[in-house]
Amino acid sequence: MPRDYPQQIAAGLRTIGRRRRAAWIVFLLFLPVMGLAGVSFRWVHSRFVAFGICFVWMGVYALAGHRLVFTRCPRCGELFHSRRDWRRPMGMFTRACLHCGLRLR
Repeated sequence: MPRDYPQQIAAGLRTIGRRRRAAWIVFLLFLPVMGLAGVSFRWVHSRFVAFGICFVWMGVYALAGHRLVFTRCPRCGELFHSRRDWRRPMGMFTRACLHCGLRLR
């Protein structure tokens, strides 16, 4: 359902921006966190702890990516980052809605 109220559109764009930042932060912090986990758990002589942290981190990244990709556009109500056409890749890092062209900034 289309919503053309400026406050709702601005709030929706802020939500998309927060979700994009969260996905980038989780993605960029993966290697430093895993390096720290590997060094700090060396005294345990077990890799299970590091693997556990790795799998938890992958789950957090999957959740952040899922929330980002399935965010709806505040103007047209369609998915902001993807089209229904399976032949075109999802524009997870696009700065405009792939349906109505609403820009993030």
